[in-house]
Amino acid sequence: MVKKKLLVLLFILLGFGICVQAQIPCQNKFLYGKPPVIEWPIKTVCFKDYAASFSDITLGNIYSAEFLTKNQVMASKNMKRYGKFDNRDPVIRDYRGSGFDRGHMTPSGDMPDYQSQVQTFISSNIVPQTKQLNSGKWNWIEHNVRKMAISYDQLYVITGSYFQEPVKRIGYDGVWIPYAVWKAVYIPSLKKGGVYFCKNSHRPVCYRMSIAFFIYKTGIDPFPALSNDIKENKFPLPKPIRPRVK
Repeated sequence: MVKKKLLVLLFILLGFGICVQAQIPCQNKFLYGKPPVIEWPIKTVCFKDYAASFSDITLGNIYSAEFLTKNQVMASKNMKRYGKFDNRDPVIRDYRGSGFDRGHMTPSGDMPDYQSQVQTFISSNIVPQTKQLNSGKWNWIEHNVRKMAISYDQLYVITGSYFQEPVKRIGYDGVWIPYAVWKAVYIPSLKKGGVYFCKNSHRPVCYRMSIAFFIYKTGIDPFPALSNDIKENKFPLPKPIRPRVK
């Protein structure tokens, strides 16, 4: 039943001018047009300012992709949060009373206009996250990445989920809870990148690592177009600490 409703949702999205990967492969959101290498069977939806890949098995996001620019972030800074989840989606309803947040992979705070913000409030862009992670270190990491986009003009950002057995689930349909969430960042102007990897727990711990080490640990390659030398050269990503309020 859920799979049928997800297909209906995709047809609705097409009516709003959103394209499925089979038609437009979202190449401009991936470094050199190459999407992450991952073992999951996925479906990818191309939105205005990001691409979301989701699974009918986990009923959530596997990864989302952005080409994040300084101009986009500067536009987003002047916007209020706009958009809400559609409770007609059974997967969205599965989060009710679960104790978990509907954790964005591509954050609405990256979006430069209201149309793009609305497009982040969808089940294909979220996973169950603990409130402690979602409102704490994960939020601070998103803030760090936006600051990096301002500093370096352009970033490629891949954000995703990582699962380990035994997998816990929420809701009637059994939405999978990720063991961890991650955010990989590549800076074209420096030819360097790195990955944040955060355990999805009530006492979340976040690590910063090279792309190569992340691939070794997870089997996921967020930037397959990069050389091994670049993957092994870890960029010193900012620590996930609370941003100062000016």
